Amino acid sequence: MAPQRGAAGAGIDFRKEGCGSFKACYGVEKCFARRRCFWKVSAMKTLQKWHEKSVKVEQALRHLHLLITSAGLYSDVHPRFVEVLAEVVTAWQTLLRDEGEIELKQIANSLVYDGAALQGHLNSTQEFTQMLKERGLECLVFQPGLTTEEMLAFAHYMALSQSRRKQLGAPGVYLAQQGVHHIDIWKLGDLMNEKGADAQQQAQGLPAGLNDLQTFRQDNLRIIKELYQNAKLNRTLDLDSARAVVGSFMSESVFSSDLLMGISSIRAEDDEYTCTHAFNAGVLSICLARYLGLEESVVADIGMACLLLDIGKMFVPDAILNKPGRLTAEEWAVMESHPTLGARFLLSLPNMVELAPIVAYEHHMNLDGSGYPCLPMRHEMSLASQIASLVDFYDAVSTARPYKRAALPSDVVALLKRVEDRTKDPRLKAIFLEMLGNYPIGSVVRLNTGELAVVSMTNQESPLRPEVYIVSDVDGKLLPSSCPLLLGELNNTEAQRRNIVEAVDPIEVHINPMEILQKGEQRNR
Repeated sequence: MAPQRGAAGAGIDFRKEGCGSFKACYGVEKCFARRRCFWKVSAMKTLQKWHEKSVKVEQALRHLHLLITSAGLYSDVHPRFVEVLAEVVTAWQTLLRDEGEIELKQIANSLVYDGAALQGHLNSTQEFTQMLKERGLECLVFQPGLTTEEMLAFAHYMALSQSRRKQLGAPGVYLAQQGVHHIDIWKLGDLMNEKGADAQQQAQGLPAGLNDLQTFRQDNLRIIKELYQNAKLNRTLDLDSARAVVGSFMSESVFSSDLLMGISSIRAEDDEYTCTHAFNAGVLSICLARYLGLEESVVADIGMACLLLDIGKMFVPDAILNKPGRLTAEEWAVMESHPTLGARFLLSLPNMVELAPIVAYEHHMNLDGSGYPCLPMRHEMSLASQIASLVDFYDAVSTARPYKRAALPSDVVALLKRVEDRTKDPRLKAIFLEMLGNYPIGSVVRLNTGELAVVSMTNQESPLRPEVYIVSDVDGKLLPSSCPLLLGELNNTEAQRRNIVEAVDPIEVHINPMEILQKGEQRNR
């Protein structure tokens, strides 16, 4: 086999240098040392900063929840109510002075602040989220300049009965009429009326102008394929297109991270593995980075890096990349060069996200020094690369290849639990597994009643009992796809007698999980 040539791999003879060659890797490694150290410190500071802000927000919400509860019990002049009101106003004025505008979104049983779900360390946070959900409220915005009178009017509105609130009409309009100008409050219907059809599609978790998530997936896969093909031809990548893909992923997560995670479970016969894998790695990495509470700018960089993590495979011969059988030792040495080749290519591009070459280089490494590229010195992986390593493993094992069958998502979760802690950070792995649940969103499962169902939401309190849409009768006959039945809509007796028996292959039972999730999401809205 002749030495492989090209922009990223010029001059490397893989027969001699292979994955273990310090000479082949050192040039790339030297470029990353300072960048990786800077990013690691920056990421830890970012995570700590968001955690501190989120704790302050949750404490302010605790005061607010108490005020709303008190508004339904006491008169405005009652000493206890006056005391609570003063505490709330002080807490919120201090928070707004320190942090600026605070926007909270109620999404799928979570309260999202600054692009990530609050962790609910206080019971009052969960109770306040439930309060918003019961009132059909999607978004709250608190602005600097908030007065005692405005907070009082807001608390009284929130304490009203459902029938009375309905009589008053749109909450934002009503509060403005009461002189409340530093609190914006939105219901889903208000957003639709305000912004039209595009807003309605976005509120349903769909990009503006798209009719379904399958189209969304196909359009983004087309862009990813163009990016990877340009790399293969040694052309400059259209980074604006790559940013647009990442931006669309992030837009979807804001509206429904559950629906976005469901997209990554789609498998189609005509999928091109490398591009589909890049799509799924981008989606899952964004979900995990947000679940960790990282800032949006960091989430975007991680998403971009994971979108391009396998770009080095474009410099591996197709005969090796698409070989249906087991690779020879020589072929495997060539395959193991793709992290180095990808990193070199990405380093050569102007204006490339700094994390991208780092993640491309490190995503097949392990914490104990195993994996590849193999380095003779102690090497500490970046957090972004550890995220990439987890999502890469999960998606690769759950995808069919010419030489292996796809594993069911629940089986991959079980396999990931057995992965040794010396190779993956046990804390990060535990968080990823918590996000996925025992039965990841989009999994098709059989219940003890014989009914088939699609997992629509994980359940952290009871991982073996996620939310599901029932899609068949007890004999396995599919229900009309226009009306999936949510298990939570059944009475407690009916719901409690149902348990998941096993996960099943959606292809074998002729179920399209994405279609079920999308229709269920639209109906719930």
